Amino acid sequence: MHGIAGSGLKVIAGFAAATVAVEAAVAFVSAVGPQGGQSETVTRVIDGDTIEVQLAGRSAIVRLLNIDTPETKHPEKAVQCLGPEATAFLTDLLPAGQAVTLDFDIERSDEYGRLLAGVRKNGTLVNAAIAEAGLGVAVLVKPNTEHYAEVKAAQERAQKAAVGLYDADTSCTLPARVTSLVHSYAAATSTPPEDLQIGSFDAISTDAARLRDLMDALPHTDETAWMRAAWDVKRLSAQVRDIEDAASTLKAEVKRRQDEAAAKVAAEAKKKADEAAAKKAAQERAAREAAEQAAREAAEREAEEQAAQQAAADPDPVHVPDPEPGRTPDPDPLPEPRAGSGDGEDEGHDASPYPGYTGPRCYAPGGRAEGRESQPRSTRQTIAS
Repeated sequence: MHGIAGSGLKVIAGFAAATVAVEAAVAFVSAVGPQGGQSETVTRVIDGDTIEVQLAGRSAIVRLLNIDTPETKHPEKAVQCLGPEATAFLTDLLPAGQAVTLDFDIERSDEYGRLLAGVRKNGTLVNAAIAEAGLGVAVLVKPNTEHYAEVKAAQERAQKAAVGLYDADTSCTLPARVTSLVHSYAAATSTPPEDLQIGSFDAISTDAARLRDLMDALPHTDETAWMRAAWDVKRLSAQVRDIEDAASTLKAEVKRRQDEAAAKVAAEAKKKADEAAAKKAAQERAAREAAEQAAREAAEREAEEQAAQQAAADPDPVHVPDPEPGRTPDPDPLPEPRAGSGDGEDEGHDASPYPGYTGPRCYAPGGRAEGRESQPRSTRQTIAS
């Protein structure tokens, strides 16, 4: 409630102040006469297109007709490009105490109580002087058209001379910003294609977008009427769009090349990784095979050592030669005959070749014992021997 009430009071106070100002302006116009032309004294410069004058003991604010300069005093706006320079120019031209002449048109005051007039110094129209310095632009606000043509002609001379708002070297001006964008684009594209960087085009695209948005808004904003009047916005906007499109195209091309380069690097890295993996696998396989071979050799050496130790512990075996082929081994020799066996039948005969044998005996014809006499001589000889 307090906020609403406060706002209402501000509106009422503002309206009252405006009413008082308008009444004062009307009274002042009445004092100076219907045509003006009297000499007034400048007390101060308020901004690039507004001054305060003193006449007949009264103070009045004068808004110069058909000229608009960049803002410096607005409570809700930032200081605009070359606004301070316009104020300084007018201060130098109309110092305090300077005598001026006011030339009125059809409407002599505005809703803010300011006088509307052409201001002349020694016969020179100050309104046009501001425009010729490139620090303001001609504006037509009907029905006051008296000074418009002169101010417009002065503006065109400034534009041709590229001074003030038309100076491409003045960084805050729209032409300068577009020129800077052009230079940035030229610098970005002056390097070899393989050295182009996306970051450069990102910055260009950002600046171009800001300028494009600013210029697109100019036709719809009364607050920037001086900008529209000062610059060839249509041409500058087209130039910015061309740069923006070209930067976007080159950015896409740079990205494509960078992607290709990155893919190539990735492929090379993969190839090296595969080769390293294959080499490592081969080394591991060789190491494994070498370890297995070493294990086998160690096992063989151990077996040989164990065999040698076993052989050293066992005696040498007795060698029995094989019998000669075709020869029968000699039998053991017969024992000596025993003296008297107690058997009468054997007395007078050779003792039995088989001691202790009590079995039957076979005799060959003639009473010879078959075991001895019946053998062939060669056999007996062999046995005897």
